[in-house]
Amino acid sequence: MRLIIIWIAIFACATLVAQCFSGQPVTRKPLSETHRPEVVTGFSKRLELGVFEAFTDEILRSIDPPQRPTGFFVLAGPRLRFPSGRIAAVDGPGFEDQQLAFDFPKGTFAVEVLMARQPGTPAPGSPARAYDDPQMGAILFSAKPVARWQPASFREDGEPGCIVTDGGTVAFIDSGAVQDLADYFFALPDRLPRSKRPRPDGEVDLVMTDYPLGLRAPKGDAFLMRTGVGDGCFNTSYGLAADGSIVALLVDFTGVVEGHEE
Repeated sequence: MRLIIIWIAIFACATLVAQCFSGQPVTRKPLSETHRPEVVTGFSKRLELGVFEAFTDEILRSIDPPQRPTGFFVLAGPRLRFPSGRIAAVDGPGFEDQQLAFDFPKGTFAVEVLMARQPGTPAPGSPARAYDDPQMGAILFSAKPVARWQPASFREDGEPGCIVTDGGTVAFIDSGAVQDLADYFFALPDRLPRSKRPRPDGEVDLVMTDYPLGLRAPKGDAFLMRTGVGDGCFNTSYGLAADGSIVALLVDFTGVVEGHEE
């Protein structure tokens, strides 16, 4: 019996050596396939605005009547994991991560996006087509009411309350999962389906239709949002309860600060 086992071992080693010298690679599962994150879609529509309700009047006042939204709703997503207590804000195309300077609660939390129903602008020879446009996104850490909002701060260089953007995507990622998700996140926009959306000047944009979405990875999750605009920075705030604990991390897509140096 021992002799048979020895012969099997010798045969296996010889086969492996022959495979190597013949130029045929040893079969090995790519790391990217092994650690491919789970893409989470299926956000549900909700009319109750929750933490966003305090901002809708200001949004309406800032837009002239022809383009003023006709209503708002919330896309409520799945609960995502942020186990490290550290969160990075990430711009899509360049994957520039800004580490937020706050010790967040560790756990699994709800994510939401405020959407506005836009009336659209008629193009030559065709009527106006309404569309839904993202206004804000938030991670909700608590059900407590927000007593005050303060600009977000960053652990390294960065303008307080300002997430740099150079494209149409922003994400909040658990800091422990940034490296695991970097390659996949960078390529994700090319993998999503796109649909046509009219612009006020009569032109048409191709927008990614699966946003918002979540990415689940072994070390933590990511919350991805389509912003629609870029080349500047987005106002970002901490919503704090009366006792100073954090209720929400919110990013505002309606007030992009143009000309911000990246």
